[in-house]
Amino acid sequence: VVTGSATPTTTTTVASGVGGSVLVATPGNLASGNYVFTYANGTLNITPAALSVTTDASTKVYGAALPTFSSTVVGLVNGDTTSAPTYTSTGSASSAVGTYSVTTALTASANYTVSFVAGNLTVTKATLTATAADATKVYGDANPALTVGLTGFVNGDTALSASGLTASTANSAATVLTSVSTSAITVTAGTSDNYTIAPVAGTLSVTPATLTVTANDATKVYGAATPALSNTITGYKNSQNISVVTGSATPTTATDVTTGVGSSVIVATPGNLASGNYIFTYADGTLRVTAAPLTITTNPSTAVYGSALPAFSNTVTGLVNGDAVSGTATYSTTAVQGSSVANYAVTTANLTASANYTVSFVDGNLSITPAGITVLSINNTVVAGKTYDGNNTATLSGGQMIGVLGADNVVLVQSGTFNNVNVGTQAVTVADTLTGAQASNYTITQPTGVTGVISAAPLTVTAGNSAKVYGETATLGTTNFTSTGLVNGEQISAVTLASTGAVNTADVASYGVTASNPTGTGTFLASNYTITPVAGTLSVTPATLLVTANDATKVYGTATPVLSNTITGYKNSQDISVITGTATPTTTATNLSNVGSVAILATAGNLASGNYTFALINGTLRITPATLTVTTDASSKVYGAALPVFTGSMSGLVAGGTTPTASYSSTATSASNVGDYSINANLTADTNYSVSVVAGQLTVTKATLTATANDASKVFGTTNPALSVSLVGFVNGDTASTTAGLTASTANSTATTSTPVGTSAITV
Repeated sequence: VVTGSATPTTTTTVASGVGGSVLVATPGNLASGNYVFTYANGTLNITPAALSVTTDASTKVYGAALPTFSSTVVGLVNGDTTSAPTYTSTGSASSAVGTYSVTTALTASANYTVSFVAGNLTVTKATLTATAADATKVYGDANPALTVGLTGFVNGDTALSASGLTASTANSAATVLTSVSTSAITVTAGTSDNYTIAPVAGTLSVTPATLTVTANDATKVYGAATPALSNTITGYKNSQNISVVTGSATPTTATDVTTGVGSSVIVATPGNLASGNYIFTYADGTLRVTAAPLTITTNPSTAVYGSALPAFSNTVTGLVNGDAVSGTATYSTTAVQGSSVANYAVTTANLTASANYTVSFVDGNLSITPAGITVLSINNTVVAGKTYDGNNTATLSGGQMIGVLGADNVVLVQSGTFNNVNVGTQAVTVADTLTGAQASNYTITQPTGVTGVISAAPLTVTAGNSAKVYGETATLGTTNFTSTGLVNGEQISAVTLASTGAVNTADVASYGVTASNPTGTGTFLASNYTITPVAGTLSVTPATLLVTANDATKVYGTATPVLSNTITGYKNSQDISVITGTATPTTTATNLSNVGSVAILATAGNLASGNYTFALINGTLRITPATLTVTTDASSKVYGAALPVFTGSMSGLVAGGTTPTASYSSTATSASNVGDYSINANLTADTNYSVSVVAGQLTVTKATLTATANDASKVFGTTNPALSVSLVGFVNGDTASTTAGLTASTANSTATTSTPVGTSAITV
């Protein structure tokens, strides 16, 4: 209802200060036919502007002076300024590493509301330098103690006082095996609350180890060549040996073959020895010249019993360098002419040599030998015959002597040995000896060509008894025997045992076992015996045939099947043709025997076979269930009605056997909805049957509801009243509101507002 507009006015500008000023109401061009206008001024309130002062973040290193702080001011307008800021911090030049607040203080005009935001001063770690101290070690030695020096402390800190300082450690990859070289000493930096530790590596110098080359002491005999000189190198590290050294060094000496007894220097020389990890020092040795052995041996000599002593002599061995002995040799002995047969010592004396020799005298031997004697003719020596006894002793007689001097007392004792101990005519070695007071002064010339006869010894070899089962091949071996008559500890180790019953086809019976061809150990020879063999016995016993009743199966209620057996164990590829008679298994089972297992008894019947016996093994008759079919009859009922009595039939019952009782059930109840339901049969337990059930079907049909239109009335000219239907016939507690799937039955009439007074049908 109003036209036009009106805009208030004010003298306020952007530069106006905080406070109130007038808003003047103006009429503008407002107009309205039914209204007049009055005007009332308002107030424009100017509030303080927001001014934010934020202290800028800053940093410094631990121990350094505080930095120059700054801040950022946001919100000034119209060219306004603030007072010069001042700053306050909880940190100082000596503050530990961490974060400290920094606040700003300043003032602004009353046109601002000032807010302050504190900043952070971050104190960062100072740097410490951890420097590994250089070190030196000798090759093969363990590393020395490695140290680290720290520089860069501030604020008066020391290694002992610095907060949270952990030790920096020095390490080197060098080991006792590290060759001469330099190796880095690395630093594992520690930690500190206020310092970052910078590691600086050092150097570990590995210097050569010292090997000592020692000239080995040596000895030589005066007059001998200087021996090969050698040295020994010691001081190896790390279990090393000469293999780490190249080149060679041979000691030297001024000694030669003419150098007299005493000691001289063996000079150790460097030669061209070299080794990367070693230097060498040298130690001289000593060569000792010892006296040469000089032997003056009296030469052996002989004289025959009763003759004059011979002229004696000696032999000097061991002189060198043209040296000679001095003096004239003299000899002594206890023997004189006529001394008995024996050995007599002869000594040499009165000879000397220089100090370069050790002189030893070796006595000689004067042997006074017997005068000769010959046993008279071979024909007078007789050898007695003997039975083989394994030794070579011979009995001799009949020998005579010639050559005995004068009245010397000498007696001949005859003996000898067979050259071969075995049976036959064997040569005999005669070993006659002499006795009597002067016997030692004579030697004997033994007769030759003497023989004697060794005859065979009696020996009995008896084969041992053994047994085998028919069908097997007997292994008789070579040791089942005994013997009597062996001599001289001889043994028979094996014989050849044979029997006609040893083959696998030999029938049950007793067979002879012969022993022949004996062989033995040591000196045994069969040819030295007259052997009498004695037979043993090989008994062949029957083999066993297994008569096994064959397993069988029958269904409950059926006749027992024909029973049979299987015979196994035949030898030599034989079969039932070697058996006479028959054997039929038996069982106690009948056609009404219950399901389970019944023994089938194996019987021997009148089975017989000359080379076999029989063992019986029973079998098993397994009775399996008969098939019983139960068929359930179909039935029906109306929804809501009680279940009908179910019936059925059985087929497959065994006459005279057990009869199970059937009962019937269904998944349906009297309240089951319309539909088809299975009818199942249940039988009392009976293991004699395998039951199969043919299920029946119960059909539930619909019950009947009666839908009756309720009578109604209306006044002519009016519309029909609401028509309704009544339902009767519900079962199972159903109602119109609970019955599943029930849709409303409706009442209808053809009457209208113009239908005259009267009656009209209400249809459902």
